[in-house]
Amino acid sequence: MKYKKIIIPPNIDINDWIDENRSVIMDTLYNNIFDFIESVEDKRIVLEVVFKKKLKMNYSDFDGISMDFLITKKDISETVDRLLYYYEDLEEYEKCANLIKLK
Repeated sequence: MKYKKIIIPPNIDINDWIDENRSVIMDTLYNNIFDFIESVEDKRIVLEVVFKKKLKMNYSDFDGISMDFLITKKDISETVDRLLYYYEDLEEYEKCANLIKLK
């Protein structure tokens, strides 16, 4: 398992970070998917992104938001399709070929 945790400073917007770091997300998924398929696990968290931002919600204060990127055996076909679309757009054909073999 190649689990990754990233902590984002408070001055970064969540949506901006996701847009600017799509490659980090997709590469982390790609780097885990082959090992995951061979495993006995039904699901795996491959990336945790923690946004350090003080939030006030109702009666509680939160020190941030944690977003987990999870792959599951149930939805593996959709994950592979998303990865294929992403790497086709980047013209990373070797990765596409590996994903097609996985399908």
